[in-house]
Amino acid sequence: MTKKDLHPKNPNNQYLKAYSDAVKQGQKIQQVIPHSNGWAVKKVSSDKASGVFKNKDLAISRACKIAKNQRSDVLIHNKSGKISKRIPCRVR
Repeated sequence: MTKKDLHPKNPNNQYLKAYSDAVKQGQKIQQVIPHSNGWAVKKVSSDKASGVFKNKDLAISRACKIAKNQRSDVLIHNKSGKISKRIPCRVR
C-alpha cells in the first residue's frame, strides 16, 4: 500500500498522518496489512513483504520485533486496508 492508495475521509486521522509522515521522511515503519494468504508484514515504502502469516497476532508480533530492531513503529491495518492502530515499538 502506498500513500496514493489512501483516501481519507478524515484528513485529521492521526494514523493516516503517521503513515504520510513516515513515507515523506523515509522512515522504516513496519506495517501489518491484509494479504491473500493471511497477514503480511512490510516496510511502509516497500513493495515486498518481509513475511506472511496466517494469524494477525503473529504478524503484529513479528512486525514489532523488526520495528524494535530498527527503532521505529508499527502501523496496523484492518481487513479493508485502512490504518486502525499505531504501536510505538521504539527502544528508548
